[in-house]
Amino acid sequence: MMGTNPVKSQPLSQPPIVTSAPYGNLAERCKELGTAIVQMADVREKVRPNPAVDREAYNNWYRENDGLGFHAHFYEQAAKIHKELADLHIDDPELV
Repeated sequence: MMGTNPVKSQPLSQPPIVTSAPYGNLAERCKELGTAIVQMADVREKVRPNPAVDREAYNNWYRENDGLGFHAHFYEQAAKIHKELADLHIDDPELV
């Protein structure tokens, strides 16, 4: 059977391989973190006492709502995002 071409079988139809971006949903997670921080700040601001009316209440509110509160609440989430940005060598020269 020289000179005859064997019938080639057609490849089975397969869905295309889709890969995700190497940074996953990093942009969405950054947006969610920013939104959560703003919402927390907004809630805290709504209950802020007027220092002119009640200085002691304001001082207590201030102690409970300083940056350390945000740090404790969001540190782990922010640290994970920061590490991922650093691992991908993504930086913002304006933040340096």
